[in-house]
Amino acid sequence: MTTAGSDYPPLRNFTAQEWREIIATLSKGAAPTDEAWLDLVIAANVYWEIRSGPPLKEQAKLMVEAVDHFRAGLDKIGVAAPQFQFRNQLAPVTVLLTELANYRDLLEGIPNRTSAQITRSRREEFLEAALKFWQACGGSLRLSRSGQGPTGPLIGYLVTVTDIVMGDAAPARETLAAFVKKRRQR
Repeated sequence: MTTAGSDYPPLRNFTAQEWREIIATLSKGAAPTDEAWLDLVIAANVYWEIRSGPPLKEQAKLMVEAVDHFRAGLDKIGVAAPQFQFRNQLAPVTVLLTELANYRDLLEGIPNRTSAQITRSRREEFLEAALKFWQACGGSLRLSRSGQGPTGPLIGYLVTVTDIVMGDAAPARETLAAFVKKRRQR
């Protein structure tokens, strides 16, 4: 199901249980703005989108093959059933082929960034949104340390939210602490 006027599926939201888990890590009485909620959901969706498909190189390869096969099929229809061309019934198919070829060209034109680089970039974008959400809820970028490593409310929140969004790919506590430290230095 798409939203009105959009060709894109609606954003995936966190489940009610996931929101409860996130809210439980915030300071008592925290009231994030609608904009902060939306920014966090959008960042999660961007991360989920890049993780759901094949790597870009594989997408480009598949699109090259698909466009070639589609074009060959369209050519065969033109030979086997020319009446469809004369009545201009293949025009919508030709438009679709053009759009697919443009998408193929876009994928092939992406610099040779690896899937890992793109995933890392999306992970950092999500972490940035998670920190903004934390701050919108009145949290500060303070960290604590114990014998087990980084602790405290901020680390607890980040562990919860990254586990929900990233699952097995969630960064370790030390990585989260390094990200927060880097963000504080800006």
